[in-house]
Amino acid sequence: MTSDDIKTLSIFQPTAYVTLYNKILSVDLSELPEDATVTITRTTTGEEVHSQTGMGSMEIDLSACGKGQYQIDVVSGGLWLQGHFSL
Repeated sequence: MTSDDIKTLSIFQPTAYVTLYNKILSVDLSELPEDATVTITRTTTGEEVHSQTGMGSMEIDLSACGKGQYQIDVVSGGLWLQGHFSL
């Protein structure tokens, strides 16, 4: 094998960035190539408290949600991202 036979490729995992401030989730979906569905679930009850589909960025107001543990799921094409947070 010569150096001409070696090919370099880049492999990356698109991701979403989420920040939480004053019960407002800011979700940055700009790295995802397709529309994404963002779902927020209260983990203790399994209750879905929010679901929204879009691209780019979105803000989700969780001021009506009580204290507790929550899960965020982002699904875009065949990609599924998941995170957990507390209010």
